[in-house]
Amino acid sequence: MDCKAERHANCAQYLMYNSEFWFNLNGLWKGWPFRETTGLHKWYYLVQWAFYMQQIMVVNIEEKRKDYAQMFTHHIFTSSLIFLSYGYYHMRVGTIILCIMDIIDIVLPVRTPDSLN
Repeated sequence: MDCKAERHANCAQYLMYNSEFWFNLNGLWKGWPFRETTGLHKWYYLVQWAFYMQQIMVVNIEEKRKDYAQMFTHHIFTSSLIFLSYGYYHMRVGTIILCIMDIIDIVLPVRTPDSLN
């Protein structure tokens, strides 16, 4: 099982599309707790966690913007939620939330590129 960029926009959408909870939110909780997951799902989740941990450092290295406090708080809470959801076997719910956040991460910078400097 591997991510095919030409068939799917990103790895999270690929994981969701090929899961039993695609358009079936009851399947999201069926059989919980999920102590085992695919290697691809685990890889995706840990890479997302690493990205948000890296963003905590980037926010502090870059020149401070008007929204520094909000972005720093956002990245702290997001990385904490990813870490805790991984530890408490809520990776399916976390993947859905990360998919929604991926869409927002595309729209938000396009909407306000220079207004926060």
